[in-house]
Amino acid sequence: MKKTKAFTLMEMGIAMLISAIVIGMAYTIYQIAIGSFSGFLQKNKTTENLLLLDELLAKDFNRASGVFQTDSGITLVKDSAKVNYAFIADGIIRRAAITDTFKFNHTVPSLLFEGQPIDQQATEAEDHRIDELSFTLLSGTDSIPYHYYKIYSSANLIERPNHANH
Repeated sequence: MKKTKAFTLMEMGIAMLISAIVIGMAYTIYQIAIGSFSGFLQKNKTTENLLLLDELLAKDFNRASGVFQTDSGITLVKDSAKVNYAFIADGIIRRAAITDTFKFNHTVPSLLFEGQPIDQQATEAEDHRIDELSFTLLSGTDSIPYHYYKIYSSANLIERPNHANH
């Protein structure tokens, strides 16, 4: 009888055990890498939205001929076009030709004109003009301050109806 060279059951079992350990380690490393990459993508998306909000607010502030307080936030006026920012409980909504929603918690915005708080009881639209906006966005454990300042031209301020004679 001729003997055929082969592995024993014990050798096969050990080989399968080592293969299972290597496959398990590879799968665990894959899951960790996917989790890290997902976290990276989420942080990038959050940073992109923070930068987009800052860019849009800065652009709207610079281009506006007037910035006014509203019940829910601010309105920026340029010629006949208006851009509204609503500061709601769980985010900021920008309404223009396209509506953008930024889902960030924030502090109550500080609205000033010439360093003074806006009179909430004023009835004239001009009394709700602002030149300074400040608030803080809360993103995870980070607090990110936002501050915008509008420099009005003399032509913008001369057009102010109820202050023109003072």
